[in-house]
Amino acid sequence: MGLFDFLGTSTPPVSIPTFIQGSGRDSTDLQIRSLLYLFQRLRINRLALFPAEGSLKYADGKLWDDILSGSDMSVPKLDGMYNLTAFEKLLLCDNHRVLIDFPKNKFRMLCILSEYPSANFSRPLSPTKFGASSDEMEDGFPVFKDYKERRVVNFSFSILPVDTPITARLLASELANSLLYVEHFSYVTILARYHIASKVVREVLGTSTEDAFITLSEDSKANLLFKYLTELAFIVQVIRIYDQYIKMEQPARPSSPTKLRSVRSYTNLPQSPSRVLLPTTPNTTLRPLSPKKSLTNLRSSLTSRPSISNFNANEIYNPVAAPPSPEKRRNSGSGFGDSSLSYNTLYGREVRADLWEKSKNSIREKLARELRQIEVSK
Repeated sequence: MGLFDFLGTSTPPVSIPTFIQGSGRDSTDLQIRSLLYLFQRLRINRLALFPAEGSLKYADGKLWDDILSGSDMSVPKLDGMYNLTAFEKLLLCDNHRVLIDFPKNKFRMLCILSEYPSANFSRPLSPTKFGASSDEMEDGFPVFKDYKERRVVNFSFSILPVDTPITARLLASELANSLLYVEHFSYVTILARYHIASKVVREVLGTSTEDAFITLSEDSKANLLFKYLTELAFIVQVIRIYDQYIKMEQPARPSSPTKLRSVRSYTNLPQSPSRVLLPTTPNTTLRPLSPKKSLTNLRSSLTSRPSISNFNANEIYNPVAAPPSPEKRRNSGSGFGDSSLSYNTLYGREVRADLWEKSKNSIREKLARELRQIEVSK
């Protein structure tokens, strides 16, 4: 044994990620390295809407053996180094897996970190190229690449720092503007997401006003993120099932189109003043939020009334899409995370209460069945 071994300059033992969230979390560098590798290895961006029985399922129907060109002994070693088996279990052994796109968005949740990588951070080896990927960075983080080493969109690391005072309003807006369930922003507008986020902040952290300052710990941050993820996933699923119920109850269209009356037939009609009913509001479609890729602005010092700088301009000035202003909330009597907003305001549609509750109950029952199944299989 040489002198450098005693000095600790030899190659350190490899740390295996545990994927534990909260105070027992892995180091930031290990979190990033493992997530980069597992993103490529499990082809997270290609996951199907729902997993198969006990395994991940892919939209293109391909298996890993179809992707891997030739055998390479380094892949099993890398799988062990980054704890592939435990990570698959983390994504699948969760009763929320029955909700649309849940494993994919649970992965996104894990990408919301507490700090930046260290200065000597390096990317992991690629499971397909058998070498390190290029060290392309954005906003202080390495970018995600697929199994063909192509950069992907809607996946990125971001920061929600702990031990930093932040108002409940800004915290809720950061959650609402995260990439969680970005595929379904057409179902849940920024107002709906902000409403869910403010409700979660109030329930998890005990805040009653939006101006209250909060300092997250690792544990409270982990609880907050998972609660927001599951609440958002639940609402997305409710809306999709509700829309299916509505389609089923709509009367079928006639098999043959109604014949149009000729213009001449209208000339014999008695003349009467024209009455045209104009819509009271323009029939426009709101563009879903374009998500931000980083929450790094939280590191800056916060004033007592911080502005929500990461809201898109087209939505912050839209009375339908933007969250109500503090003044309007005070005048309306609704508190932070208040549930008095109408379905039409939140989701841009009139809702039949009976079908809405039917949709929610069907999901609750499915989640309960799935939980029992997981408990039995342990």
